[in-house]
Amino acid sequence: MPTEVALLESPALRVEQMGRVEALDKVKSLVMLPDGIHLRTEDVARYFEVSTAAVRRLTDRHQPELTDNGM
Repeated sequence: MPTEVALLESPALRVEQMGRVEALDKVKSLVMLPDGIHLRTEDVARYFEVSTAAVRRLTDRHQPELTDNGM
């Protein structure tokens, strides 16, 4: 597993790791929509214990990368 710093600095490493969502369920339950792929902003915020505004700010800030990754 790459270090946190490496993941922050390398889009290629993030792409390699993005499918590894099973680790999230080991921390606590991740509520997904019925399609098993998508999440509501509110559920992401609850999972990470932040406000929905914080999630929206991050998605706005990183929109190009998120769009490239299928969001």
